[in-house]
Amino acid sequence: MNRYKVKKMFRDARTNEIYSAGVLITITKDRAEEIIEKLGSDFIELVPETPGQIDDFVQEAIDKETAPLIEEINQLRMELSMAQTKLAAKEIPPAVEQAPDSSTIEEFPKMISRGHYELSNGESFDGNKAAAEEAEKALVK
Repeated sequence: MNRYKVKKMFRDARTNEIYSAGVLITITKDRAEEIIEKLGSDFIELVPETPGQIDDFVQEAIDKETAPLIEEINQLRMELSMAQTKLAAKEIPPAVEQAPDSSTIEEFPKMISRGHYELSNGESFDGNKAAAEEAEKALVK
């Protein structure tokens, strides 16, 4: 005779006894199989008694609960592998250094206002543009 835990309330057709959820009942293995056959496996479950039965019971519960998680982990691994393969397949072109735009290059002398220019060393120069260009050339040399 084995002990079984009632998972869902049911009435035993042989004895007319009503079993509530959570109750422990002691019945033969044949009777338990008969109940499971008629009502389904959602109504009673075996309560393990020996350490081996307990280990099997616990392992079965763990497997049942972790199976969806293992499937999800495997799916995510596959997606990650595919993404890495796609990334490796893409050829990343080497960086090409571009010459700076002429708009970003500061040209000296800069005209501050009419007749006033700024040279590359930060000094201001008063005079016409040609004279300011000559002064800038003298600084560069």
